[in-house]
Amino acid sequence: MPEYLRHDAEFQRIVKHFFAADKPVAHTCHASIALAPLGVLNGRTTTTFPGVSTEVELGGGTFVDDAPVIDGNLVGVRDWSENAQLFRAFLALLGKTAPVAD
Repeated sequence: MPEYLRHDAEFQRIVKHFFAADKPVAHTCHASIALAPLGVLNGRTTTTFPGVSTEVELGGGTFVDDAPVIDGNLVGVRDWSENAQLFRAFLALLGKTAPVAD
């Protein structure tokens, strides 16, 4: 659960490292609850589960009710039903391509 994960020092270290190193980061649903307090959404545009969109804004980010939302190395979707979009966008950030569904 992101509300607990955000307090974990190792989680914080890893997330901050990925953002500082400009490595690709993907997130979905309520993950913004864990990301926002770390300051990594500050100045970013992303999405999240609409019920917690305030977390993005409190973290200095801009919430967009769309998916996928890509801002630099960050890609996000609103919930699990958009995972195919998340994975395609994330693979593109990694320089890979995903198979196209029929």
